[in-house]
Amino acid sequence: MNLTEEYQRARDYIQNDFKPSGSWSLFEFLIRFVGGFVSMYELSLDKLYLDKAVECADAVYPLMESGIFGGGVKLGIDQNGKIKASYSSGGGRSVADSNTYQLEFISLSMLTGDPKYIDLAMKTYKNMWERYKNRGLISDSFSGSNLHVGGGIDSYYEYIIKIYVMTRGV
Repeated sequence: MNLTEEYQRARDYIQNDFKPSGSWSLFEFLIRFVGGFVSMYELSLDKLYLDKAVECADAVYPLMESGIFGGGVKLGIDQNGKIKASYSSGGGRSVADSNTYQLEFISLSMLTGDPKYIDLAMKTYKNMWERYKNRGLISDSFSGSNLHVGGGIDSYYEYIIKIYVMTRGV
């Protein structure tokens, strides 16, 4: 596409000025930033993007490891210039919000060799499948009975199919 100048300006911004702050949906943060940086790395093989994906994932990893998989996060930059994250109100609490980051985390494990991302991704799925064993379709919320494939659940089903293809059936 020959967008060399535009690409370089965007890369320079990411390298020098990317400092996410404020309140975000955890779901949006993961798919937009972690997923976006993973995609940029896979397209360019520029390690800057992989490093940024890891930095973003590592900022929210402690929250997710403690059981927070949906809702909002408050982001800022610490005194060392690293992204810091804390839980905040807002964001979604649907099944899709809580179970739509596995592609990004599995990709990070594949690209970095660090199993912690895939371990967390699979732990989430295992918990979901144990909770809803032999249920077929599941509700868009953890306590509801609203069965459909629209907003609030659609990404969950999309990711299951994509993960199956990505991992060749694992």
